[in-house]
Amino acid sequence: MLRSFSYARHVALRTRATSQSDQIAHLTRWAATWEAYTSAAFLQSYFATGGAASALPADTEARAGYLRFFMIDRAVRELDGECNNRVEWIGIPISGLVDLLALR
Repeated sequence: MLRSFSYARHVALRTRATSQSDQIAHLTRWAATWEAYTSAAFLQSYFATGGAASALPADTEARAGYLRFFMIDRAVRELDGECNNRVEWIGIPISGLVDLLALR
């Protein structure tokens, strides 16, 4: 779901980039803020609902590590899919990978 929020942000910005290119920098900051807050709200609800489920590590550091691993895995699979289907969209998973690997 978190990667879907990222896609929503990037696709919305792509759509606006052509029609409102003068506002894209401003919109980019707001879109990043939207993604961060939406992701945080989703995770908070997810972990609150999951509670003490045995599939969820109790340790928050372990949860963060697993989440990061699975998000990197998902972004790599997205990259493969975009390379095979929508080459013009490969920047979306690449951007996610750069962020997840803390390269910026």
